[in-house]
Amino acid sequence: MKRGTIDAFEYSTLASNWNMHFNEVADYVYLSPVRAPSDPQVFFVNKDAWNALPKDLQLLVQTFVDRFSQAQHEFLVYESIIALEKFKEAGNQVLKVPEEVNVALAAEAAKFYEEKIASEPPIFGEIYNSMKKFGEAYQTMK
Repeated sequence: MKRGTIDAFEYSTLASNWNMHFNEVADYVYLSPVRAPSDPQVFFVNKDAWNALPKDLQLLVQTFVDRFSQAQHEFLVYESIIALEKFKEAGNQVLKVPEEVNVALAAEAAKFYEEKIASEPPIFGEIYNSMKKFGEAYQTMK
């Protein structure tokens, strides 16, 4: 962006974007729940090592990971609220992506994933459909 090669990009949380000084190369910050409705905390585990653990240690590890993931998410949300104000103070314009763009983006993503299900192992479709069902249920609460 600084060189003018690209006009826009999406990277990470607002806190991470602020810490990487993106305010220096971008005039605008666009907010959208569609671009990344979550920033997941990922833990990778060797399946054989996991299966070798006794059930009580599996529960302990899962509980720790769950607690850490929630705490990390809350930290990033808090830091992003602070970063949003910093972007504004630095002169960046903070805007919401227009609803029609969010709708179009969500529709394109759904089309992409629906087509991808056919070429991926069955677990891909199971996960996608589970996430989709959860999202639809969540939307009814708004």
